[in-house]
Amino acid sequence: MQRANILCAIVVFAVAYPISAQDTLDEVANAAFKSYRNAETTTEKVKILKDFLSTYPESRHTPRFLTETTKLISNDLDDLDGAVGYACEITDKVVDKQIKADTLLVLINLYGNPRYRKELVKTVNEISALTDIRFDAHWRSIIAAAIDAGDWEAVLKYCSQSESQANLEAFKAEHPNRAFPKYVMKGAGNHRKGLLLLFEGRALAALGKRNKALESFDAADKLLIHNYYGLPYEDLWYHMGAVLLETGEHERALEKLIPHAMYSRNLPPNAAGKILEAYANLNHGIHGFEDFMLAMRRKYSKQIHDFQLPDFSGKMHSFLNLKGDATILSFWSPY
Repeated sequence: MQRANILCAIVVFAVAYPISAQDTLDEVANAAFKSYRNAETTTEKVKILKDFLSTYPESRHTPRFLTETTKLISNDLDDLDGAVGYACEITDKVVDKQIKADTLLVLINLYGNPRYRKELVKTVNEISALTDIRFDAHWRSIIAAAIDAGDWEAVLKYCSQSESQANLEAFKAEHPNRAFPKYVMKGAGNHRKGLLLLFEGRALAALGKRNKALESFDAADKLLIHNYYGLPYEDLWYHMGAVLLETGEHERALEKLIPHAMYSRNLPPNAAGKILEAYANLNHGIHGFEDFMLAMRRKYSKQIHDFQLPDFSGKMHSFLNLKGDATILSFWSPY
């Protein structure tokens, strides 16, 4: 009898204060996600995620669980069609407009394949009917999927449709509660414009309009945020160098391809081959290529200014005095 009264009290409390139910769901979701992370096999991971989605097909956790599930099915199990089918199954169960738009975005990420071009266009229209399509949350994924699908006309169309959000005001509206470094805020609007010009340039190049593509790339280079090494974020210089190589501007191609190869975090597999091709065309062969690359590494390397740091005993050391010695810098944070 006492246990029944306790259960009754819990039910009444949950009805009176719905947030408690959400808190409980959050706990269940976090526990399920932790189990998923700790599972050893892909089959076990998929089962845990699917069990949660089967019990809670519509919640604010749906997009996250669906994203992880479809990644495993598509990538680890090599079953793209199965991933798409499952994502459609879950999406059909969702009624809430915002959650449905977010789950449709999971499908967008799966549609970066030539055979899903029609589905991609249809799903973009569905999302547009449900919610305002935002730049970071939607357009970047949509355009990336169109690029992966090789639908270059769609890339140009989506770049044009998203131009109205390529400004600082739209950036602030999309991230109202986040604090960004000053350099990000200063260049956020222009960076979005630069991204669209990069995507536009890639589409124009793929459509054979190389001169127009280079114009878009040049404009993007002036707008994108550049990193410490002077390299624009994204892969602009790689794509720019590839088009310059195709137009026979081998020297300019090397000026873009080499720094990108040295400092890019995501190096395309054929980047080294394009550098070698540009060098060979410029020098009528590959003789002296290794010496050339060594000279380029020296040319584009950044000199580190001297600084002092203590070792674990508290003794101060000058960085330049350690030249020639193997040195380990230990980075840590007090929080």
